[in-house]
Amino acid sequence: ALYLRVSDPDSLYDLQSELYPAPDNVVAAARDFAAALAALAAPLTQLVKWLVKYLDDNADQLDSSQRARIEGAIRGLELRAGGPLGAWQTMLADVGGGARDGFVDWMQIDRLDGQDRDVGLARHWLDPTIPFAHSVLDTAHGVTITSATLQDHAAPRQSSDSVSSGDNSIQPAAPAGKPPHDGWQSAIALTGAAHMDHAAMRVSFSSPFDYANQTRILVVNDLDRDRPEA
Repeated sequence: ALYLRVSDPDSLYDLQSELYPAPDNVVAAARDFAAALAALAAPLTQLVKWLVKYLDDNADQLDSSQRARIEGAIRGLELRAGGPLGAWQTMLADVGGGARDGFVDWMQIDRLDGQDRDVGLARHWLDPTIPFAHSVLDTAHGVTITSATLQDHAAPRQSSDSVSSGDNSIQPAAPAGKPPHDGWQSAIALTGAAHMDHAAMRVSFSSPFDYANQTRILVVNDLDRDRPEA
C-alpha cells in the first residue's frame, strides 16, 4: 500500500506516506493485529490482578523483600501491558476510524543502502510537550530548563502606532487584541510550561556571545541526495 502512494518507490532512503484514508488491506491487517495484541494483553492483565490480590490477602505473611519483588513484577507487567500494548491497540483501532485529534499518523518503510529493513505505522504527538508535561513536569518536585536561545525576541515592527511609557520614551504599541511580545511566548510553548496548572518561574540573563556578528551558517547545496556515491 505504501509503495503505491510514494512518487519514487525505488528511492535509496526511507519511504513515508499518508495513512488516511487507510487502504482496505491495511485496515484488515490492523484489525487482525489488534486482536492478536488483545489476546496477548489479556493474560498479562489477569496476572497483574492476581498478584495484586495476592499482596492484599497475604499482607501479614510477606516480608519486605518478598513484597518488593512482587510489586516490582506488577510494575513491570503494567508497564508492558498498559504501556506499549495499550498504545498500539489504540493506534490500530484508529486505522479504520480515521485520524485522532492531537496526533499525526503515517506509514513508513525504513531502508538501509536501498534495502527495506523495517515497515510499520508511526504516530507522533502534534504537540510533544503535552506528554512531556504530563510525565515529567507534573510529577517532578522541580524542573529547570535552560537554553541560550530559549526566548524568542522578535524585533518590534515599524509602526506609526505607539504608546508612552510615562517617562517620555516611546514604545511600539501591541497589535489590537494581543498582549505585548515579551520574548517568553516561544519558551513557554517549547518547554511545556503552557500545559502546567500554575505559572512557571522565569529568569533571563544576557549572553556574552555576539550571535549577530559571530554566527555563521553554512548551506551545502551541491550534493545529489539520490546519488550518494557522487
